Amino acid sequence: INIVWFENSVNYTPGSGISVVINPTDTFAINNKFILELSDANGLWNNPTEIQSVSEFYTAFINATLPASLAEGRYKLRIKSTMPEWIEETPSFNIRNGYPISSSKLSSVLLNNSVYFNCLTLEQGFFGSLCQDEKSKTSQLLLAQRTIKISNFSASDSYKIKLIDVNSNNQLNLALTDNTFQLPDNLSIGTYVIETTHTSGEYSSITNAGFLFHGNGTSISN
Repeated sequence: INIVWFENSVNYTPGSGISVVINPTDTFAINNKFILELSDANGLWNNPTEIQSVSEFYTAFINATLPASLAEGRYKLRIKSTMPEWIEETPSFNIRNGYPISSSKLSSVLLNNSVYFNCLTLEQGFFGSLCQDEKSKTSQLLLAQRTIKISNFSASDSYKIKLIDVNSNNQLNLALTDNTFQLPDNLSIGTYVIETTHTSGEYSSITNAGFLFHGNGTSISN
C-alpha cells in the first residue's frame, strides 16, 4: 500500500473529515478490507481506534470522520489491508480543540450509462469511465460534464481543490469559482483523486473523491 498523499499541515478538529490518498499495488483478494486506524494523542499504537473500513480489492483513497471525543494531540493514521496483510503509516498531524468542520459533498451532472458512471453520493465516491480508448483525453467531455459542484458550499469559509494523479503523484490546484470548479481538458487515461480542503477559521476538514478515466483494455473494465 503506497501512501500517495496525506495533508498533515492543517489543524483538524474532533468530528471533522480526514482522508488519505493511497495506491494499492499488490494483488488484493475480492473480500479484502482496507482499514483506517487512528493512533493515540502521542502518535503511539498501543490502543488504536478504527475510524473507517472499506471492503474493496482496490481504492485510491479512504475518507473518514474523526471521533468527536478526541483530546488535543499529535496523532498518526495507518492503513491496514487484510488479504494480504500490509500496514502503512502516515506522518503525524495536529488535532486541536474546536468545532467540527463539515466534509465537502461533491456533485456532477455526468450520467450513469454504458460509457460513464457517477457514484459521487457515496462516502467513498467515484465517477468517470472505465471504457475509454487508450489515447482518449478529457477534452472529449463537455464542459458541463467536467464541472464539479460543492453541494454544501459555505460562502463565509475557504476551500482548496487539489487534483492528484495517483500513479505519478503529480498535483494540480484547481480554481474555484463560487461553488464550482472544472477538471482539466488534457487529462489522459489514469486514476485521479480530487481533494477538497474546507477551512473555517483555523480549522480544516478534508474529503476526497475519485475520477476514473480508464482505457477499455484494463482488467477492471473487462
